[in-house]
Amino acid sequence: MKKYIYEYVRIEMPQSFIKFPVMEEHREIISEYGSKGWRYVGNIRISQTNAGGSLGYDLIFEKEEE
Repeated sequence: MKKYIYEYVRIEMPQSFIKFPVMEEHREIISEYGSKGWRYVGNIRISQTNAGGSLGYDLIFEKEEE
């Protein structure tokens, strides 16, 4: 039976991004982890504004245990 390990990378948006959230940091992180053998599996929103805007995410990566 395959077993996996997981890695979580927190991405937080600066307050200045609340009105027009545009960021590219996540793409670099996903590429970096992919080159190290990790697979991107999803994200979880970790914080939000009172109006429901996203302020941060945990990017989730998995890798088969050796």
